[in-house]
Amino acid sequence: MRHLSRSAHASSKCVVARWLLPVIVLGLLGGSSFGQGDDPSNLSIKRLVPASSSKRDDGLQETIHRVRQSFQNQQADQLEACFATKKVFISLRSKETEAGYYTRSQLHFIFDKVFRDLQTRSFNYSPSDVTVSRDGRAYFRSQWTYKVMGSDTTVTELLHFSLEKENDDWRIFELKSVSQ
Repeated sequence: MRHLSRSAHASSKCVVARWLLPVIVLGLLGGSSFGQGDDPSNLSIKRLVPASSSKRDDGLQETIHRVRQSFQNQQADQLEACFATKKVFISLRSKETEAGYYTRSQLHFIFDKVFRDLQTRSFNYSPSDVTVSRDGRAYFRSQWTYKVMGSDTTVTELLHFSLEKENDDWRIFELKSVSQ
């Protein structure tokens, strides 16, 4: 009976060790990620992803910055470089072309015309609205306000961008205008 008691006692130590070890490890990891004074709701993606992935986040932010500049400066060439090399789905209220899949050269032609017909007033997005999904896609929303050339009409479109990695760079594979 004493032998049985020792194995029961050893078994309980093993159970405690299996439970306690993950708690200690998570506590140590949590301490390095969420230091004193850090508010977890304000942490960026880079702080929550291992250091080797921070390059991906920087690349994503760079692509979003180029998209924003393309719209603000009305640069079809610069925007074309942000699109995927495969066909891209676009659906915009501001263009006369039907929603569908287009090649980069077609998109250059479309946005060249859009930027000639419309005068961008602002292109705004919130970095907190940028999301990276588990399947490796990224999403962000923006508000694009423009004036229709030759009229007093000002329009604001809510744009949804979907991006994927292509040759280690983030590229737009879908762009949709959503009603406000």
